[in-house]
Amino acid sequence: MSNPTPPDIIGAVLSSPAVFLVVGLVIAALLALTPWWRTRAATATRLTRDEAAAVSARYSPERRLLAVGALVVLGTGVTVEVLARYVLSLNGEVSWWRYAAPVFATAAVAAALALAVSVGGARHATEPVTTGTRRTWLSFSPRGGTAAAGLALLGLVLTTIAAGCASSNIDGGPFVFLEISAPNTDVDPVRLWFYGWAYGVAVLLCCALLAGAVLWALWANATRPFLRPETVPAEHHERRRIAAGLAQVATGGLLLALAAAWRFIGSAGRIGPLTIEGEGTFEIVWRYADIARAAGAAAPVLEVVAVALLVLSALALRGGSRRSADPATAAMRQPEGAR
Repeated sequence: MSNPTPPDIIGAVLSSPAVFLVVGLVIAALLALTPWWRTRAATATRLTRDEAAAVSARYSPERRLLAVGALVVLGTGVTVEVLARYVLSLNGEVSWWRYAAPVFATAAVAAALALAVSVGGARHATEPVTTGTRRTWLSFSPRGGTAAAGLALLGLVLTTIAAGCASSNIDGGPFVFLEISAPNTDVDPVRLWFYGWAYGVAVLLCCALLAGAVLWALWANATRPFLRPETVPAEHHERRRIAAGLAQVATGGLLLALAAAWRFIGSAGRIGPLTIEGEGTFEIVWRYADIARAAGAAAPVLEVVAVALLVLSALALRGGSRRSADPATAAMRQPEGAR
């Protein structure tokens, strides 16, 4: 193996759960102090006190559930990393749960939100509104947030499939090795522990669960009836807020898993000259070593972004939107026969 280089040392420091957690928290705190962040939840909709209370009663529990879920996903990602690195002895064990856990936790949060929205869909409605517009799971989904979640999911799936196809097993065992041969020699291939199918199958199953749960939650959020005609604009805002929060939580959970996978793959790119006593020194190079090293270097960045996203999601969803109770304005909005 080659001697550690400065980038390797920096990468090792940044890969510590404590480091990426602290850096992510600092970035989230700085963003939360900006004027943009303080005004992003505001809306020009004005409601009476009763209307504001009805909207809050319907959407506040869902936002709190999603905010707590963001922290659960973050806690799951940090916990499995701490367990795998510092608590459990994983020599020779396939710790597939380390890579599947953040995705599974995110899927559980999305499913819980979808269930809460579906069960309470019509419970609060007093004057169900027909808008005449067909609503789908994309109706309130933010384009940027949905695209980011989709790219994170695609990146994790493609990474898992590519690594699985590159992996190999020994004597019918699990696919947890990467074989690298020394060209033009009779030396046995070097076998490195690798992110193979033994890890990837569980991750792919959790990705399928997450995709289904997110689509269910977005569809339920969009298609449920509105409370009453006067609250439709405010409810549009709340539903966009929930859809955006769900996209951020899903992106954060996927990035945690993708970062762990990239770090694992990155270790295969650091293999160097191999010296065998009595045989000499051989160059052992994997054809995709450069890609693997780049993935390993990018892993800490993904973790920091994931932490910041999850923390900001929890902050954005825990509070209510600022709306003014304006009886005079509300009275002007009412139909003539309702005054």
